[in-house]
Amino acid sequence: MDKYAKHVLRLRKKSFMDNINVTDEFLDQLYQENLIKKDTIRIINTKSTKLSKINKLIEGLMNCTDVDGFKKFCNLISLDNPTLSKDIENDLLAEKDELLIEDAVTKEAALLVHRHFGSKKRFSERDKKHLKEIIAKKIQVCKEKWKYKFQHMDTQIDDKNNLLTKCNGSLSQMNRKLRHFLRHYHDGLTNHAHGLKTTSDVLKSAPVDTDVLSIFMNNFDTMMSCSVPLINKIQMLQEERERCFVLFSGKTRRNTNHTLLHDEFIINETDTKLKRSKSSIQHTSKYVFENKEKKLDDLISFEIQKRIKEEMEERNREIVDKNNKLTEMSCSLIEKTNSLESSNNRIKELEKQLVERNKTINVLNEHIGEIITSTKYIVNNRYPAYKSDNRNSDLERWVTQAALAQSKMRHDDYSRNYNKNVFSGQSSKIKKKIETLPDSMEKNYKQVYNNDNSTNTHRIDVLNSDIFKQNVPKLYGHNAN
Repeated sequence: MDKYAKHVLRLRKKSFMDNINVTDEFLDQLYQENLIKKDTIRIINTKSTKLSKINKLIEGLMNCTDVDGFKKFCNLISLDNPTLSKDIENDLLAEKDELLIEDAVTKEAALLVHRHFGSKKRFSERDKKHLKEIIAKKIQVCKEKWKYKFQHMDTQIDDKNNLLTKCNGSLSQMNRKLRHFLRHYHDGLTNHAHGLKTTSDVLKSAPVDTDVLSIFMNNFDTMMSCSVPLINKIQMLQEERERCFVLFSGKTRRNTNHTLLHDEFIINETDTKLKRSKSSIQHTSKYVFENKEKKLDDLISFEIQKRIKEEMEERNREIVDKNNKLTEMSCSLIEKTNSLESSNNRIKELEKQLVERNKTINVLNEHIGEIITSTKYIVNNRYPAYKSDNRNSDLERWVTQAALAQSKMRHDDYSRNYNKNVFSGQSSKIKKKIETLPDSMEKNYKQVYNNDNSTNTHRIDVLNSDIFKQNVPKLYGHNAN
């Protein structure tokens, strides 16, 4: 296949989808015509959708090396879809620029498109141009077909005229032979007729070379054997002439039986009728090509109009479906964007809360570390005598309570900046505990000091010491006086 045929096959993919069924029988026929190979048949059978099968079929046809592959493919399609095969052939002619569209045809197609679709705004200029090209192509194809038919009919009429002239010549020759025979053997026939023997006796007796009647009968038989096929031909020509009259003039003629004596008159009459039919054919052809405005609607077939309407309806349906899909997609996108915005806002809030909580945790860890170091410093290094006593656990417990209270108060003060209602009830309780903490610590210490006088020599007044006064106010969150 050449490049023009390959381009036509690519353009006609949609029509192949609608009109061709890719069955095993169809593929076998293509393989028998050497249009595709077995590998392509296997690949096509593996495909599930019709579109993929058609694509692989077109690829296999394009790989065909046969010069007449396109014609063979058109002949196979014409068995089930003759219109599709004709359209493909016309597309090939148009692709090769062999189908020359006349200017008058393009003008008439443009007028038709403007007449039917000029005032409608839903069609773009591109669609109108495409319709104009389709209609002009179809009109030009119809015109070429009619030209071919008229030429073929002219050749048929010329052939029939030649046959009539031949028949007239053969009939004239037979008449001449009869006249010559009658002139030459007139005397002998009359003598035998008035002789002793009758014609029946002569016919019953054996023929003699000198017998004139037997010679006449033999010549008559030969003449009849030659004239019978001529008469049959004349009858055939009469029937064909009647058909021509029906086609071109629309008038029927009565069937009449003619004898050989009226053949010359009939032949002359047929000549005149054939001349009239030629003139009528020429007149009709001129009328068709001159008065195109009246004949365009007749030339454009009903199938073309129906196909154009179907294509336009399909396009409108596709446009409506696409609009519906776009609206659905836009609605879904709006919903998704709203949900994403809400989720993003929620994530931002959670991130802020996490940052603030991490800050509080870090601050608490710092204060806990300070408290632990201060307690270790007070208990381990400064008061070794009090460390050895088992009742030192009370002091550690008081210090840890003070540290926890201080950490909760600081956390309460920090968290009050972003949520004032958090720990509002607990902060008041913790403040009361901190305010009463020194008194409770002093009471507990006096009880311990009065109960155990043996260890008082190594004890130090912790509450009145400078280290306690320097570190405990730090735990309370205010400076010492």
